[in-house]
Amino acid sequence: MLNPKNHSLPKGLDSSAKSVANTGFNTNPSYKLGRKLVQELIDSGIPVNNQNYLNYRNVSREEAFELVGMRLSGWVVLYTDFHGKPYLHNGKPFY
Repeated sequence: MLNPKNHSLPKGLDSSAKSVANTGFNTNPSYKLGRKLVQELIDSGIPVNNQNYLNYRNVSREEAFELVGMRLSGWVVLYTDFHGKPYLHNGKPFY
């Protein structure tokens, strides 16, 4: 649980818990944001319990190149409509 005075991610907290709600959002247990991204989102004001509603994901240099054409590791955000259908650009999902 987060300290109300210190919103940093406590050491050892696993943010990859699977949601059991049928929200249409990504609840795949293999989907992991990674500790650094979780902390960046917390620092941006997005609590851990809301992060599973986002389409953020960590990518390697190779994955980033396949998705967005840039060889940089980090994270990407899949843009979707209200129903979870990805927006497309030139026939490919837009990140």
